[in-house]
Amino acid sequence: PTIADLLKNHGYMTGQAYGAYEGGAGGYAVGLLGAGWDYPLGDSPWSVSLEALLGVGGGGGLDVGGGGLGQIQAGVRYRITRNLALQLELGRLKSLSGELDTDVANLNLVYSFTRPESRLLENR
Repeated sequence: PTIADLLKNHGYMTGQAYGAYEGGAGGYAVGLLGAGWDYPLGDSPWSVSLEALLGVGGGGGLDVGGGGLGQIQAGVRYRITRNLALQLELGRLKSLSGELDTDVANLNLVYSFTRPESRLLENR
């Protein structure tokens, strides 16, 4: 398969929001938008994923400079149904101008919406 085929069939857009309520950073919040790639492992319900995100965050006494953040993460996903999955990701979150630079671990319940662009291309 070509790189274009891999992106068309396995690429996705993601939006994520997090907030802290304790642990010395109560009041911290972040919103991120990005793109990802999810590649199935054969016919099994398992796949591997990679995401790159940019966004803003602040509060909780954390040094995020002007608020700009970047995050990259890799993970494994277990598909429960066609649209629902569990995902474990490990990555790194870094402020673009402040001192925040930390490891991240996420356990996500993922709902995948349909991809209208794929349907439009298939109907041609």
